[in-house]
Amino acid sequence: MVSFKNENDKRLMLHLHPLILMVLFDVQFYLSENYNYNLTVTSALSDSEVDKELGRESSTHRTGRAIDLRSRDMNEEMIIDLVSTFNDKYKKIAAVSNRSGIPTLIIVESSHLHLQINKRYALPEVNSISDL
Repeated sequence: MVSFKNENDKRLMLHLHPLILMVLFDVQFYLSENYNYNLTVTSALSDSEVDKELGRESSTHRTGRAIDLRSRDMNEEMIIDLVSTFNDKYKKIAAVSNRSGIPTLIIVESSHLHLQINKRYALPEVNSISDL
């Protein structure tokens, strides 16, 4: 079962692209079946103000094509398995890394996993999440 860091992210999930939601639930099913682990969403949709506060450079959260997941309680084996399995499984819809030019669904950050789909699935950029 997916849980949420806060109620606002739970509400904002409805405004994400359906493909990123499909990926999220596939990752949750995989982790549940293989590791008896439940995900926590730490960030979903955002606007430019939130992205600025968080120091984000990409528009993936503003265009409804990214989700951040808590990883601090995942072990290294789980993370390596997830990255390997899902970067390969979803390479056709993954965002293309600005750094490597390689389709990358899961980016491992210091405190979370960033799941992202390709910019061709971008929804109109959100001006203000408070309006949703």
